[in-house]
Amino acid sequence: LTDIIAELRIDNDRVYVTGWSRGGYGTWELAATYPDMFAAIMPMSSRGVHPTSRLKDIHIRIYHGGKDKAISVESSRSMLRSLKKKGADVELIVYPEAGHGGASARAYSDRATWDWLLEQQRKPNVLEH
Repeated sequence: LTDIIAELRIDNDRVYVTGWSRGGYGTWELAATYPDMFAAIMPMSSRGVHPTSRLKDIHIRIYHGGKDKAISVESSRSMLRSLKKKGADVELIVYPEAGHGGASARAYSDRATWDWLLEQQRKPNVLEH
């Protein structure tokens, strides 16, 4: 990732990661492993990682379907509570009627999702990677 950022002249303060289901797990893991690299993350329909304190300086928007039978929405609610206790900039968007794939389909097709993401910049107190 650092090679791609350098090679393609990417704005270091606007690096994002998102993923659905197992990709959501990867989103949480990547951000927790390299928290200083990302301005924002958007995990969808997945479980999060702990400790959440490593994620407190990243803008986070979590998406989940209220009728997800593969991964309970409670896993996202648990991450939301934990991150809020750490002072993170986090919100959870639940689509009440959506199942496992429905949340990502709605979120990825919603212009507001992308508008929010592109507004995010890395917080100033995060060190350069």
